[in-house]
Amino acid sequence: MIELLQEYWKPFFYSDGYHITGLAMTMWLLSASICIGFLVSIPL
Repeated sequence: MIELLQEYWKPFFYSDGYHITGLAMTMWLLSASICIGFLVSIPL
């Protein structure tokens, strides 16, 4: 686990200019799932 963290922490926080960072993707998926869950929970 420690070896994985040491190897992949930079791509998680920093972008290479071509791909979205792991942190940004995580936040995007979290906000999208919260919005979808809120919209689905409203009785139509």
